[in-house]
Amino acid sequence: MQACAVFVFTLGLFSLFCLRGVLTPSLHAFTANLAHSAGAVLGCLGMPVAVQFTPGGGVFDAYALVGPRATLDIADDCNGAWAFAIFVSAVLAVPSPWRAKAWGLGCGLPALWGLNLLRVVSLYYIAVCCPSLFMAAHLYVWQFLIIGAALLLLAVWVEYGVTPAHA
Repeated sequence: MQACAVFVFTLGLFSLFCLRGVLTPSLHAFTANLAHSAGAVLGCLGMPVAVQFTPGGGVFDAYALVGPRATLDIADDCNGAWAFAIFVSAVLAVPSPWRAKAWGLGCGLPALWGLNLLRVVSLYYIAVCCPSLFMAAHLYVWQFLIIGAALLLLAVWVEYGVTPAHA
């Protein structure tokens, strides 16, 4: 029950900070890094894009991957940060030593970042090649996959990175 309370409290705190704008600068930096990383990957794959900042009045600011055949806006609420928040909250909630939590976060967050980067790159390709499928891929497929990946990474960490209390 304590783990559930820690999870709900941590995720609730993230939600509150998002709503109050406390995390806005951090979310902007997260989105900017994601956009620039995706732009670099797309460039390496022969799909050169420019990364442009699109002001939207603070909370609605976005970064756009602008190419000759498509433009993909990455807003702060579409940057995958919720998957990271769920993963971090869950790792912090699992009853385990802080060293194990640090190991879980140190391995899980880069893995989640890589998958999130793959998500953005693939969405750009979908926008270019099959724009009619973009909204379904963005709203249904990738949202499920990125949250599912966060939970799968948590399960792997619990299985292999957390020593049972009675071992």
